[in-house]
Amino acid sequence: MIELLATSHIPSSSGERRERLKTESNNSMRDAYEKGRHGDLTLTTLTEELNAMEDGPSKYEAIELCFDVLAASAGESSDKARVIDLVGRALNLDSHEIERIRDIRIVGVAGELSRQVRIEDLLGIDQSWGPEQIKRHLRSEFQKWNNRLTSLPEGEERNNAQRMLDAISEARKRYG
Repeated sequence: MIELLATSHIPSSSGERRERLKTESNNSMRDAYEKGRHGDLTLTTLTEELNAMEDGPSKYEAIELCFDVLAASAGESSDKARVIDLVGRALNLDSHEIERIRDIRIVGVAGELSRQVRIEDLLGIDQSWGPEQIKRHLRSEFQKWNNRLTSLPEGEERNNAQRMLDAISEARKRYG
């Protein structure tokens, strides 16, 4: 199972490089699983291992996995968006690309997310931000999602964009 999952995420490389990436991914996954079972798994360790692999696509896939976990986790949701930002920084990834990934993931699952995740996590609001920074962020998010709403065809993605606008409206009520 671990090997199958790792193989499906190896970029279409050939020969020796592909085998090396496959072996490194499998070993990292087994090691992470064992550390997780024993409570010894840290975010620092995981990001260091991904950085050592020097495989950019795998780093972005890790961020996508973080958003999938965010979408799947109901209930407690304290500062998960901030953790994803920290992971992105630890992996030396472009913050605009992380935001783009977040938006793509959210537009596909916003209906499900909005029922399970705190509005701050859904919208990428960092709890350490001051009121003015939150307001600026909400204005920016509104413009982005409003523009998308008008460009998306009728259907689920357009409905999810509307849900994002509804979430932004709710956040504006909370933060003034």
